[in-house]
Amino acid sequence: MKKIFFLIVVFTTLAIFTNEIPAQEKFHISVNAGYTFPIGGGEYYSNLKGGNNLNLKFSYSFVSAIEITGSFGYTYIPLRNYSYVGVMPAALFKSSTVYPMNNINPDFYQTSLGIRIINPIAKIKPFLAVETGLYFMYKNMNGYFSSGGAATQSIYEKFFGIGFGFIVPLNAQLGLTVEGRYESTFTGSQSFFPAMFGVRYNF
Repeated sequence: MKKIFFLIVVFTTLAIFTNEIPAQEKFHISVNAGYTFPIGGGEYYSNLKGGNNLNLKFSYSFVSAIEITGSFGYTYIPLRNYSYVGVMPAALFKSSTVYPMNNINPDFYQTSLGIRIINPIAKIKPFLAVETGLYFMYKNMNGYFSSGGAATQSIYEKFFGIGFGFIVPLNAQLGLTVEGRYESTFTGSQSFFPAMFGVRYNF
C-alpha cells in the first residue's frame, strides 16, 4: 500500500508540474484484450480459472499528463471443473446454501470511470490509473443444477481498480497500450488482476 501511495504522489506531482503543457490530441479510444487472473477465492465464485477479456476505453485529455477515462468490458472466466460445488449468495436464496452444479461458467460485464496520470515527456509513456465502477456478473443456470433445479444468478457489485501501464506512440494518431490492474469489489467479495494489450487511436 505504501508503494502504491508513493506512485500516486510521484505521478500527481508530475502532472502538476506539466499542467501547462496542452494536450495535442484531446480524445482517445482504445480497444484492449488480454487475460484476467482471479485472485484468491470469492464470495460468489471461488473456483475460477483465468479467462479472456475484451475492453473498450474512451479518454479525454485535460492536459498532456491527465486523462479522464470511461470503459466497457467483458470477461469470460470458466470454472476449474465441470462439476463444482458452489456457495450461492443470500441474494439468490433465502440463505447461503451449498448446491452441486455442472458446467457453470459465469459472464462478467464491467463499466467504469477513472483518471489516468501520464508521464508526458517520456518516449514510452508510463501511467498510473485509478478507476471505479460496476460489475455485472450473470449466469443463466436453468437445468444445470444436478438436483434438477433452475435459477438465474445476476449480481451487481461496485468495484475499484488501480493499474499501471505504458502508452507506446507509433505516430501522431496510433499507439499501443500495455496495462496490468488490480480490481476488487468494495466488499472484498471478488478480486481480479486483468492484464491487457491494446491499440489506441488519437483524435
